[in-house]
Amino acid sequence: MRRARTERPENFEVDLSHPLMRGAVLLGLGQAHHSIRYRDESQYGNHGVLTNMDPATDWLWGPKIGRWALDFDGNNDHIAGLTKVPLPVTWTYAAWVYIAAYPAVSSSSQGICMVFSEDPGSTTTDRGLGIETAAQGGRVTVYQYDGGAKYGYGPAVPLAAWNHLVASYDGTNLRAYCNGIVGSPVASGTGYTGYSTPELVLAHVAAAYLSGRMSDCLYWPRVLSSAEVMQLADPSNVMLSGAIREPRPRRNFAGWRPSVGVRYGGALRAGCSGGIGVRRGGALRGA
Repeated sequence: MRRARTERPENFEVDLSHPLMRGAVLLGLGQAHHSIRYRDESQYGNHGVLTNMDPATDWLWGPKIGRWALDFDGNNDHIAGLTKVPLPVTWTYAAWVYIAAYPAVSSSSQGICMVFSEDPGSTTTDRGLGIETAAQGGRVTVYQYDGGAKYGYGPAVPLAAWNHLVASYDGTNLRAYCNGIVGSPVASGTGYTGYSTPELVLAHVAAAYLSGRMSDCLYWPRVLSSAEVMQLADPSNVMLSGAIREPRPRRNFAGWRPSVGVRYGGALRAGCSGGIGVRRGGALRGA
């Protein structure tokens, strides 16, 4: 019996046909770590850029979650350049987040983890996954602008621990999750779609920057079910229920020529003229 992996392999493949990956437009799964590029494994190839960061020191291994993560200093570190992400009506953000300190300003709740905006340096953002200040309770938040700010809240996010956070919008309600536990839904409009150059930004919104670490920043143009959220929130599920696969071994058949043909179930799979055929039962043919 094969033992389940507890650590994501150094190199891997992603099965985009897997139900959990259906429709994904950003899959930041930690491949190509130690690079200035934040690699997207979705079909969009929407690679971001580590900004004000040193790949040699800001890519860190997270032993508690068995995968690579990025360390953000809370001053100016962030990921930009995610400009190919579409702007759907329904959506889900998800990420593993380790909070070293709660945000200092309330605007951080608009999306200090993941925010979709034309100008991430302003407070005019369209949607986001964020965390409140300590005074507000440190809850996970989901935000959407639809002519007015709408917020949904989930449970409080513990400090100095890995937590899985999710924000989603199903066309009617905003929902925020922490470690698979969802808060009360909040009704919202369809969201603002008037941006000319929208961009998804990680770890930065308005005047605030994330102080902590993030891993597996994922984005879908659909709403994930509760069962899917629970799969993502399981820290031992490093292969995402089979959506991540072991790298295929390299094969080199150059110059290969069998000298013995082996029969399985009566069909000769490989052979060579003049060679000896061996049946599975042990009888020799051609001897």
